[in-house]
Amino acid sequence: MVMKSELLNSVSLYGETSTSFLTLYDGFSYFKTNEGTLAYVSTTTAWVGAGDPLIVQGSPIEFLKQFQAAAKKMRKQAILLPASQGLALEARKEGFYAIQIGSEPWLSFESIPPKVHQQARKLLAKSAVVEAFDPLKISSQERSGLDLITQDWLDHRKTAPLSFLNKIEPWSFVTHKRYFRVIFHGAQVGYLAAVPIPAKKSWYLVDLIRAPDAPIGTTELLIIEATKQLKAQGAEQVTLGMSPFAPIEGDEKKLGLSAYWWFEKFYDRLNFLYGFKSLFQYKEKYNPVSWKPQFVIALDKKITVSMLWGIFRAIYPQGLLPVLASLVAKIPDKLSIRKFYSSLLSPRIVPRSPPQGLLEIIQNSKATLILIMANVLFFFTSTDSNFRLRPMMAEGFAFSGHHFFDQDLTFHGAVDLTMASFLHWNTFHLFFNVMTFLFLVTFLEFVAGSAIVAITYFTGVILANPFTLVILYPVIRYVFPHSFQSFFEERDVGSSLGIYSCIGMLACFTKYEMKIMSAFSVGVVGYAAITGSFLSLNHITAILIGYMMGKKYVATI
Repeated sequence: MVMKSELLNSVSLYGETSTSFLTLYDGFSYFKTNEGTLAYVSTTTAWVGAGDPLIVQGSPIEFLKQFQAAAKKMRKQAILLPASQGLALEARKEGFYAIQIGSEPWLSFESIPPKVHQQARKLLAKSAVVEAFDPLKISSQERSGLDLITQDWLDHRKTAPLSFLNKIEPWSFVTHKRYFRVIFHGAQVGYLAAVPIPAKKSWYLVDLIRAPDAPIGTTELLIIEATKQLKAQGAEQVTLGMSPFAPIEGDEKKLGLSAYWWFEKFYDRLNFLYGFKSLFQYKEKYNPVSWKPQFVIALDKKITVSMLWGIFRAIYPQGLLPVLASLVAKIPDKLSIRKFYSSLLSPRIVPRSPPQGLLEIIQNSKATLILIMANVLFFFTSTDSNFRLRPMMAEGFAFSGHHFFDQDLTFHGAVDLTMASFLHWNTFHLFFNVMTFLFLVTFLEFVAGSAIVAITYFTGVILANPFTLVILYPVIRYVFPHSFQSFFEERDVGSSLGIYSCIGMLACFTKYEMKIMSAFSVGVVGYAAITGSFLSLNHITAILIGYMMGKKYVATI
């Protein structure tokens, strides 16, 4: 067991990354050898190392090999993040897989541009005061006020609680941190906690928290004054922490990794969910002296789904549902959902009043929410400790040609088909279906009603697989006889058939019905071609079922 005092000493001597000090927080395990120490979080699938190891002697690569071997003995995959560029380049030479996942800005007081100083001066001119403080010496009333600011700030962000190296713990190890606060008209409106990076004589401004109604310029003033005062105390630089998916440049970009194409899309297109671009642009305005690339290193020489799930559970130990809820809550209500929905609907459709915002959508999507909750409930009761579908459930209820001809389309067979729709192979299977429910099926329910959603969903669930089997049976039997046995044994579970049926119905209400049908159908055919799964063509059957039902229903409106 690694003692905190021993670890603190190692961090003080060998901690060269901004996150080194954060590994002192509760929640970490520690892998220790004569060469060094690495903090990590053990999840159901992986050991997730927290940044660069603290190396006392020897090679960091040899240490990582030992970490990998120890993880493998526990049947876990080993991964490291965020890792420095130097360590990542060494790891690549050894054959490990390393990709850049962001960049970290390093500031000096002199580098901050006059425009930012001007924003801070305006606040100072309005009688704002910045002061360093010791949390152990302020009054209980002042401390409670800062706690209230913290809670209000967290509530305002509407994010699921973070763990790993992203915890908000401003009052841990207070004697080693530096604190600054802004007092405006006699009230505390924001504060900052900085953690040391002793080996680099630098500081990480880790907790930068302000009241939701704090005056403009509060964070700028805190950063400027903290940088100035820390420099006066001997600091060389400060950092604002990593910006995920920040633009990748130089030699790294020239590698042309496919992951970097996706990261660029996340950065550009998903800003409304997390603020990747906004965060980078905010930090960029301080004119950093340098941006240091940050990496993920996979010690099993490739990134796997198990590793990604391990990272997710390290950061969000409470699981998937709170994250999904926070994602929905973070979609700005200021977006004109009424205008967006109206722009998609066919001119001949007169639906119920379009929703004013997300809350109204959720309140009027009872059938969709019930289906989501049923899928989630069945998922947790039908999977094992690694969140994978239990074999007995797959054998008992998953659809297959053999299973269907044993049961036929009787009442018992229909029950099995329905049951199979509530089962999922793993967490990612469930995640994508839930997201499709939220962004597409809720739309159908709002324009057509809960009864239509329920009827369309279960019709697709019960009929899509049998119809697909009947249609493909002669084709595969005589055209692809070598694939017949595998086709008959292929198994299918999940709610996607019901969802695709709802998408087919939804297409009939829009002005883009053929584009929607074509896009989803091409996607299904592409997936079937890549995976060699004939049974996955059942999604085209499902969308056609929903489309035919939709055409008949719309004709009666």
